[in-house]
Amino acid sequence: MPFPDGLDDRQQRLARLPRQVLTPIVTVALIIVALGAGPAAAWQDVDSRIQVIARGVAEVPAGVVVWRTVRAQAEQAAAAPYSERPLGFVVAANGPLLLADDSLRQLIRLFPGEAAFVAPGVIQQRSSLSDAAVTYLALELVPAAEAASAAGATVLQPGQPFPSPGGFRDFDLVTGSLTSADAYTVPDTGQKNIILVTDGAVAVGRDGSAVTTLIAGESATFSGELQVAGTEADRRGVFVIAIIGDEVTPPAPPADEPAATSEAAEAPSTPEPTVAPTGGTGSITVQAWLCPPGMTEETLIPDQCEPTASEFEATLAGGDLPAPLVLADATAEDGSYRWSDLSFGDYRLAEVVLPDAYETYILRGARATGDASTGYTITLSAETPDLAIQLFNFVPR
Repeated sequence: MPFPDGLDDRQQRLARLPRQVLTPIVTVALIIVALGAGPAAAWQDVDSRIQVIARGVAEVPAGVVVWRTVRAQAEQAAAAPYSERPLGFVVAANGPLLLADDSLRQLIRLFPGEAAFVAPGVIQQRSSLSDAAVTYLALELVPAAEAASAAGATVLQPGQPFPSPGGFRDFDLVTGSLTSADAYTVPDTGQKNIILVTDGAVAVGRDGSAVTTLIAGESATFSGELQVAGTEADRRGVFVIAIIGDEVTPPAPPADEPAATSEAAEAPSTPEPTVAPTGGTGSITVQAWLCPPGMTEETLIPDQCEPTASEFEATLAGGDLPAPLVLADATAEDGSYRWSDLSFGDYRLAEVVLPDAYETYILRGARATGDASTGYTITLSAETPDLAIQLFNFVPR
């Protein structure tokens, strides 16, 4: 649904985004006059929440750009593709979602209503953590030529094209939940922003202008200050707002190594010995274990943990693999899973779906380095061609 005439024509820039908007929870002020909520004496404080649920810094695409909203399905990991993603935010809708980059260095688990920032150009898999495909929403800032078409997704609504502000910018995703008894003013950041309604309905408008109602699935871009309110007394309108903030100056890249002197350049060079594991293949076998309540990484007693074969998911990336492997690519062997014919080299292994009721895990074996948040690095070589890995899972403390 388009905004009323003039909503995007304001030229004067007001104050930058106040810092209180960037706190996890702020009090929502009632916009009485602009949204017709009644006299000030009738206002009552309600449990309305405005939160920043995702943020990041990225370089804005050059040229003319547009905000668009899309809806897509995330399949289970074995069927979900790795694809290049545009700049924006992902919001989980009706089920848990896992975001994984192609190196498995960034794994993000989202539950319905949670969101994550996506840097432009990242190669990312979006997979369901449930027994079926799940839906997610995305707010994406793309070149204007790509506004109406998104691979593997449905474009719900493209916004109005606008000149890119350029440079590296701070991005914030704000969510709110409002009834007709309260409202929220989105400050003027000096940039073009977007609002998407995810449940119910909200009324939006500028001070002194007509009000437009947006229902679930509808979005609109805006600049300047915007006032948002719920439309019903007994049902909350839920929305997210993607905000382009201040320009950020990135640090200088690392300085180059100093140039060699002529004397050093004339000296005969001695080749460095190489220890890179090459020229062979091996295998990696994983097995998951369930540890009893109260046990932690520090108090681990492996003999008191029980094996499980069907309640977890693991991924393996690195080596010369064109894409990460999952357990469906492995051979099941007596409660464990074996990936074979792997070239010698470094691999990153992560348990991306833990058994129900388990919160964290550690990896044991093969002189691995890393942790559960980033995955573990292990090495296949002529000295260690076949690795046996154990994943010990723990319940919350």
